[in-house]
Amino acid sequence: MTEYEMLYMTQVFLGNGMTDMLNFFSVLTAYLVAGYLAAHRLSFSMSVFATAAFVVFSVNAIIVMVSIGRQLQALLDHMHLFAQAGKGLDWNPVVAGPPPNLWIAGTAALALMLVGVIGSIYFFYQCRRSNHKAEAGPWHPKV
Repeated sequence: MTEYEMLYMTQVFLGNGMTDMLNFFSVLTAYLVAGYLAAHRLSFSMSVFATAAFVVFSVNAIIVMVSIGRQLQALLDHMHLFAQAGKGLDWNPVVAGPPPNLWIAGTAALALMLVGVIGSIYFFYQCRRSNHKAEAGPWHPKV
């Protein structure tokens, strides 16, 4: 693999990872808004279906993020070895120091995504329950 190919693949992995993360947070935001505005109007089976679709999407996004992270880590390790062998890339700041370790960032991203999924499901059903109670309360005529 040439220097250009390694740098290009690095950019591809970073771009794909960012796109996946932004798609995840867009769907997470849409699920939260739907929970706040419409969860109480859905039947229980419809809310379970919406939650299941959200969870399936989220699990897929998490798997893709982990996969991208592992591939990027392998590529960065290869780039570091490539530079140490004197074949090039010695100008690149990524390979100038010790080999980068994405384990901490990957674990933090995974934890953030899992907390987001679990918290949004709790929020969805909490809004559903509280809005049901609010709609079932006493009716006050408009004066």
